[in-house]
Amino acid sequence: MKAQISMSLLIASIHAVTGCGAQPTETRTVVPLTEQITLDDLGVLGTGSLCYLSNGDLAVLDNVTQEVYILRDGVVVAKVSSIGGGPLEYTSPTELAPRPGGGFVLNCAPNKKILLYDENYLCTGEILFFDQALRPGTPVRMRMVSDSTLVGVDYIFDEVSGCGTRLSFWNFSNPESPERMYTYHTRLTENVHPLNYLIKTAIFFDVNVDEETVFFSDATADEFRVTVVSLDNQTLNTITSEVSPQRKSQEEISTETERLRTAWIRGTGSEAGFDYEPQEFHNTIQGLFCSPDGNLWVRRGTLYNLEFDIFDANLELVDQIRYTVPSTQEFDGWLVALGVGEIAVAPLNPAEENVIHLGSYQ
Repeated sequence: MKAQISMSLLIASIHAVTGCGAQPTETRTVVPLTEQITLDDLGVLGTGSLCYLSNGDLAVLDNVTQEVYILRDGVVVAKVSSIGGGPLEYTSPTELAPRPGGGFVLNCAPNKKILLYDENYLCTGEILFFDQALRPGTPVRMRMVSDSTLVGVDYIFDEVSGCGTRLSFWNFSNPESPERMYTYHTRLTENVHPLNYLIKTAIFFDVNVDEETVFFSDATADEFRVTVVSLDNQTLNTITSEVSPQRKSQEEISTETERLRTAWIRGTGSEAGFDYEPQEFHNTIQGLFCSPDGNLWVRRGTLYNLEFDIFDANLELVDQIRYTVPSTQEFDGWLVALGVGEIAVAPLNPAEENVIHLGSYQ
């Protein structure tokens, strides 16, 4: 149990500590994000996850207090706290995601559970996962498709098969015994340290609820590939693009290594076993986001840039945007959320102000 929790905490710790700024693509439409919410003024101490809900509210997970704040027009309208070790409680929340019918779900991977909150932001149930061969802990990233189906990504660490990633489709009609219906396997890499695999293979996905499709990518520094998968585990389409790798500076590599060392110690309890080989180039994809209008936003560049390639429902490239913010503070990357005509971005681990930058899109 302790080993599983440590790995979950390690994965959560290192998601946002790689990558640094590179020169943005000049052909993109530049859109300044001039509006912002200062979370410090609202009592939010740190931002671990955020998402827009079906009613337009913005949910923010405070990764310091472990509370969830519901914002409407920049004002806190609800605060959720279910901290504890009992039913419908949590101790280590890692991710927020919207529920299709309203409300949100809270992924608590180290606790091996997902909590369900309704449109009134009351916790109405939980999905329990267990550390068994056929039923591992909760996915490190997940999205709800319906009231009984979710899609999640987890990692494979096996002495025989090596390291890999797995996109799974879960049915939780019985929330005490969720069933893995299908598994979409991606790369399996032998004889690679798990830390190196986690960093060198970027795992991103999102769900188009209306079309019941999943966009998935495990692209690396030398490949741009997004796969479209149906809920019955059929590959429907693939998006590929030419790649111009962006090399990291020596300073960026040194900073990245030290941050990963810190995350490794935080997740495992010691420096023993830390073996990281720096990657010379940035990954080609930094995130996938499905907007409410059905478009796919592929985040490019580095973790410090806000560059997006936008594809329509036919997977045709329709726009390329680069968002800018007025802040120049140091931070570890961006959290991104798309609402109906709205975008919200928040810096991870900011050195100064804890803020959310807001904007709109057509």
